[in-house]
Amino acid sequence: MTLTKNSKNGFTLIEAMLAVGLISLTMFTLIASFHYALAMNAVSRNRIVAMNDVRRVAEQLRIAADNGLSGVASVQWNNYISHSLPNEAVQVSTAGSDPLTATIVLSWNEKGRTESMQIDTKVTAR
Repeated sequence: MTLTKNSKNGFTLIEAMLAVGLISLTMFTLIASFHYALAMNAVSRNRIVAMNDVRRVAEQLRIAADNGLSGVASVQWNNYISHSLPNEAVQVSTAGSDPLTATIVLSWNEKGRTESMQIDTKVTAR
């Protein structure tokens, strides 16, 4: 008994369906990765904005301290932030006299959660 080879060229339906399935899975993975990268880019951008706002407030704190440490408590710190983050607010608390210990807390909303960034610094009278 001799076996004859079927000499038809092309793919079977099963092979074509497997190829389409693999391509679809690959495309889904790439699109999901791209979406995740975009989301992380937005989170990073917000943290950079927050960091710059905290630094701006810290610099204004140093400038206000040049006019005397007693006047630091009366400064309206929200005037020195960019307000480009959702519900962005800054709070500055101070303790001591010289050096003055200051804590700067910036908070904002991101994806339904409250995020915050905090720095502690010491300021002396000049």
